[in-house]
Amino acid sequence: MAEYAGAYLDVNGMINYEKSVIKLNINDSVRVKLTESGMKVLDKKYNENQKRHVCQFDKNGYFTAQIWQLFAIFGEDFAMYAPQMFEMNEILAGGLE
Repeated sequence: MAEYAGAYLDVNGMINYEKSVIKLNINDSVRVKLTESGMKVLDKKYNENQKRHVCQFDKNGYFTAQIWQLFAIFGEDFAMYAPQMFEMNEILAGGLE
């Protein structure tokens, strides 16, 4: 599970990111809200039968997967100017067992 140490202001009033660390294991489960582009990539990778076995969506529409699965599914479609795969480019960690 994720470990988090909060950021703090140094003596110059600057945010010190050295202590702002999130440690995740590649096997940790995370949640993302897929955009239309993300759903198209998922559809391209899996047929309907495979999606029923591989893809987990919660009641709020969040897709849950291990981090390595996100990389495997969406990795080749990530690029600086490519369409976003996840709403607001957010990956939510924690709160999952």
